[in-house]
Amino acid sequence: DLRDTRFFDWPCYAAIRSASEKLKPSQLLVHVLDGVEPTTANAWWKAAQKYITSVVPFKRTAVPTALNGHLVTHPAYIADFRRMQVLYEWGGIYMDTDALSLRDFDDLRQWRAVFGRQGGDYLRVTVGLMMFEKESAIAKDLLERMMRAYTGVWGEHAGHVLDSVIGYGSIPGVAVLGHSTGFFASSWLASDFMELMEESGIIDWKRCWSLHLYNSQTKHYTRDPIELCKNSGSAYYNGDLCRGLRMTTDMEDVYELVEDGYPTMNAELKAVFQKREADQEKAFPDPIHHDLNIRLASITEGA
Repeated sequence: DLRDTRFFDWPCYAAIRSASEKLKPSQLLVHVLDGVEPTTANAWWKAAQKYITSVVPFKRTAVPTALNGHLVTHPAYIADFRRMQVLYEWGGIYMDTDALSLRDFDDLRQWRAVFGRQGGDYLRVTVGLMMFEKESAIAKDLLERMMRAYTGVWGEHAGHVLDSVIGYGSIPGVAVLGHSTGFFASSWLASDFMELMEESGIIDWKRCWSLHLYNSQTKHYTRDPIELCKNSGSAYYNGDLCRGLRMTTDMEDVYELVEDGYPTMNAELKAVFQKREADQEKAFPDPIHHDLNIRLASITEGA
């Protein structure tokens, strides 16, 4: 399928493996748009499947195709709405596939909902890892607010809505974890992530539940785990990021898989994915777009 346009790399594998090992969930489900699983350079995906209970396909029509006159076509936007639907209907823990688990979440289960602040200057509550009870009124309210707020602009309907509702004030039964003792030690900004890589001792990972890599923004730095964290000559070997990664799963296994030929991003592989993305533009009348340009809908309300 031409929609196989994103690389499932070692951080994705480590996220799924660490969730299985640390959280020991009754079910570990991966929700996949249109049922399209990774097929290009997919060794990491195949290795991750031993930790997955089930791959759950969902159709593009599970979420509105347009809202407030703007198309919902970016995969991240589709995921924004689908994750809230699933969390309301099923409850449980949602994790991005670049959120690596550090320990079990058992002591968080007393809360009706759990969120985390990201690092950086603003300490915003963010959507990359959330917990809800089944049929949570909070999840339902957030989903409705997100739909009303959608403008096609990155972050407006998801992170900003979440932060405006949860970030200021107290809601009974809701926990909001601090960035340095929660889910998101860094922010998605490269400067914050570089600090996490270079500094040592700022973050006490034993007090955190998750290490979030913001893979879409930081994958240039994490491309090769051996260069990043195994080689003692690396500038980041003793940094907080590498220290945290060693606590999420057995990184020696990850290094060994890379040495055995499991793929890391390179120029050739990047070209393959870019070509598939271009082919998708031609093949589908309403393709799933990976750019963030606002796209106007031909209708005023979503289906």
